[in-house]
Amino acid sequence: MRTTRVPISPCPQCGAKLDAATHVNGDQNKVPDREECVTICINCGALLKWGVGLILEPLTVADMGSIPTGVLGELAKAQRIVLDMRLERRRGNFRNN
Repeated sequence: MRTTRVPISPCPQCGAKLDAATHVNGDQNKVPDREECVTICINCGALLKWGVGLILEPLTVADMGSIPTGVLGELAKAQRIVLDMRLERRRGNFRNN
Protein backbone atom coordinates (compact mmCIF):
# COMPACT_ATOMS: atom_id res chain seq x y z
CA MET A 1 0.00 0.00 0.00
CA ARG A 2 1.08 3.54 -0.66
CA THR A 3 -0.12 6.71 1.06
CA THR A 4 -0.49 10.01 -0.79
CA ARG A 5 -0.68 13.34 1.04
CA VAL A 6 -3.54 15.57 -0.12
CA PRO A 7 -4.75 19.04 0.88
CA ILE A 8 -6.67 18.95 4.17
CA SER A 9 -10.35 18.34 3.54
CA PRO A 10 -13.03 17.74 6.17
CA CYS A 11 -15.15 14.61 6.03
CA PRO A 12 -18.64 15.80 5.03
CA GLN A 13 -20.18 13.34 7.51
CA CYS A 14 -18.14 13.71 10.72
CA GLY A 15 -15.93 16.75 10.07
CA ALA A 16 -12.61 14.93 10.64
CA LYS A 17 -9.78 16.73 8.87
CA LEU A 18 -8.27 14.27 6.41
CA ASP A 19 -4.90 14.88 4.75
CA ALA A 20 -3.92 11.56 3.18
CA ALA A 21 -5.25 8.70 1.08
CA THR A 22 -3.92 5.16 1.16
CA HIS A 23 -4.22 3.05 -1.97
CA VAL A 24 -5.71 -0.31 -1.08
CA ASN A 25 -6.07 -1.76 -4.57
CA GLY A 26 -5.43 -1.02 -8.22
CA ASP A 27 -2.77 1.37 -9.48
CA GLN A 28 -0.55 2.28 -6.54
CA ASN A 29 0.76 5.29 -8.47
CA LYS A 30 -2.67 6.80 -9.09
CA VAL A 31 -3.08 10.17 -7.38
CA PRO A 32 -6.63 10.86 -6.16
CA ASP A 33 -7.38 13.63 -8.64
CA ARG A 34 -10.27 12.24 -10.66
CA GLU A 35 -13.92 11.61 -9.97
CA GLU A 36 -13.48 7.84 -10.16
CA CYS A 37 -11.20 7.92 -7.12
CA VAL A 38 -13.13 6.97 -4.01
CA THR A 39 -12.15 6.63 -0.37
CA ILE A 40 -13.52 6.20 3.13
CA CYS A 41 -13.15 8.39 6.18
CA ILE A 42 -10.68 6.80 8.60
CA ASN A 43 -12.61 8.35 11.48
CA CYS A 44 -16.24 7.44 10.76
CA GLY A 45 -16.15 5.07 7.75
CA ALA A 46 -18.19 7.32 5.44
CA LEU A 47 -17.93 6.46 1.74
CA LEU A 48 -16.45 9.46 -0.04
CA LYS A 49 -15.20 10.65 -3.42
CA TRP A 50 -12.64 13.24 -4.39
CA GLY A 51 -14.24 16.33 -5.92
CA VAL A 52 -12.75 19.35 -7.63
CA GLY A 53 -9.60 20.54 -5.86
CA LEU A 54 -9.40 17.26 -3.91
CA ILE A 55 -12.30 18.29 -1.70
CA LEU A 56 -14.06 15.29 -0.20
CA GLU A 57 -17.71 14.78 -1.14
CA PRO A 58 -20.25 12.15 -0.08
CA LEU A 59 -20.44 9.14 -2.38
CA THR A 60 -23.95 9.03 -3.85
CA VAL A 61 -26.00 6.03 -4.90
CA ALA A 62 -25.50 7.14 -8.53
CA ASP A 63 -21.72 7.22 -7.97
CA MET A 64 -21.80 3.70 -6.54
CA GLY A 65 -23.52 2.43 -9.67
CA SER A 66 -20.49 3.37 -11.75
CA ILE A 67 -17.87 1.81 -9.46
CA PRO A 68 -16.60 -1.67 -10.42
CA THR A 69 -17.83 -4.45 -8.14
CA GLY A 70 -14.28 -5.34 -7.06
CA VAL A 71 -13.62 -1.78 -5.92
CA LEU A 72 -16.92 -1.73 -4.00
CA GLY A 73 -15.84 -4.94 -2.27
CA GLU A 74 -12.52 -3.40 -1.25
CA LEU A 75 -14.32 -0.29 0.04
CA ALA A 76 -16.69 -2.47 2.07
CA LYS A 77 -13.74 -4.34 3.65
CA ALA A 78 -11.95 -1.11 4.53
CA GLN A 79 -15.15 0.42 5.88
CA ARG A 80 -15.73 -2.63 8.10
CA ILE A 81 -12.20 -2.29 9.54
CA VAL A 82 -12.76 1.40 10.32
CA LEU A 83 -16.13 0.72 11.94
CA ASP A 84 -14.65 -2.14 14.00
CA MET A 85 -11.82 0.16 15.17
CA ARG A 86 -14.37 2.82 16.08
CA LEU A 87 -16.33 0.31 18.17
CA GLU A 88 -13.14 -0.83 19.94
CA ARG A 89 -12.23 2.80 20.72
CA ARG A 90 -15.66 3.29 22.30
CA ARG A 91 -15.12 0.18 24.39
CA GLY A 92 -11.71 1.49 25.45
CA ASN A 93 -9.82 -1.37 23.82
CA PHE A 94 -8.10 0.67 21.10
CA ARG A 95 -6.40 4.02 21.31
CA ASN A 96 -4.99 6.30 18.63
CA ASN A 97 -1.54 7.46 19.67
